[in-house]
Amino acid sequence: MVSVKTPLFNRLRGYVRVELRGGQLEKLLNLLTTDRFAFWDISRTDEQTVTLYVTIRDFFRLRPNLRRTR
Repeated sequence: MVSVKTPLFNRLRGYVRVELRGGQLEKLLNLLTTDRFAFWDISRTDEQTVTLYVTIRDFFRLRPNLRRTR
């Protein structure tokens, strides 16, 4: 059975769980949304850590956005 939280199409394309750390997490998530990244199940682990799932295709597009939020 396919989880409701993970769309079937994303399961077929593949996805990874990513842990992001830093002081500008909200800014990074806003940039990812603006750049139309496919991510879901965002959870804040602590004040400076967020865990989320992202498609493999978008995972390889993360680096430029990470650099913009240093």
